[in-house]
Amino acid sequence: AGPHRVSMNPGSLEDWPLTQQAPLFEALGGAGALIGVELTESCLMRPRKSLSGISYGSAAAFENCLLCPREDCRGRRMKFDAGLFAELYQGAKHGGLYAESCSCGHDSKS
Repeated sequence: AGPHRVSMNPGSLEDWPLTQQAPLFEALGGAGALIGVELTESCLMRPRKSLSGISYGSAAAFENCLLCPREDCRGRRMKFDAGLFAELYQGAKHGGLYAESCSCGHDSKS
């Protein structure tokens, strides 16, 4: 617990790949159908701008954006931290870890 509301979303970071949407949907036990959200075979959600993930309280501020190098995302909520990215994902190449659309729900070019 803490003063900051933090959220994590499947597909935003290497640590939680988009394929993990399926177990998340399973854990919700049919809640997606109740609210009209469908998970496709490729683990994308319909309607298109739907979001999934977890939210929790934290002592430190954090957004997925902090570790996402996509500069052209309209939904960016925190500046990318290249030093933290390098520390956590040693040897990873920027841009090779991320889907065409950030899980923040904002496409980079729309």
